Amino acid sequence: MSTGAPRDDPLQPLRDATGTSLPAVSLVGAVVAFLTGFIPGSPLVGGAVAGWLLRENGRRGAVAGALAGFLFSLPTVLVLWAIFTVALGVTLLGAIPAAVGFVVVLFGLGGVAYTLGLGALGGYLGVVAYQRRYRPSSTDDTYGQRTREDQFDDTQF
Repeated sequence: MSTGAPRDDPLQPLRDATGTSLPAVSLVGAVVAFLTGFIPGSPLVGGAVAGWLLRENGRRGAVAGALAGFLFSLPTVLVLWAIFTVALGVTLLGAIPAAVGFVVVLFGLGGVAYTLGLGALGGYLGVVAYQRRYRPSSTDDTYGQRTREDQFDDTQF
């Protein structure tokens, strides 16, 4: 696999604009997730972009992706909070509105967990993809290829 130069990175101008700030990179990932919202698993794409831009290590990429997923789901969280407070206020009228509100909030929190998880996975994969593409391989890791120095000669037997 050939490695490219970081100057060939298509997202380098965006990284130059955002820097390595975790909130800025996560916000870019959330915007990408929003713009690709018509694709199933769009938080994965947004998290991958956040991880690619952060590119430090897999753990920080996962954090950036999870934060991007949370920012992507923030409108959902606000709507769920409103439903929850209304459902609690309506409990004076009976238990059915509270039960419906509880089920809606439960499903909504499952959706938030979905976006956080996919964002974290995307962030990790984005860092791994960047490092495989643009980081040179180490000299110890030749993947079974022989170099000129590794060739056998008669003195080694």
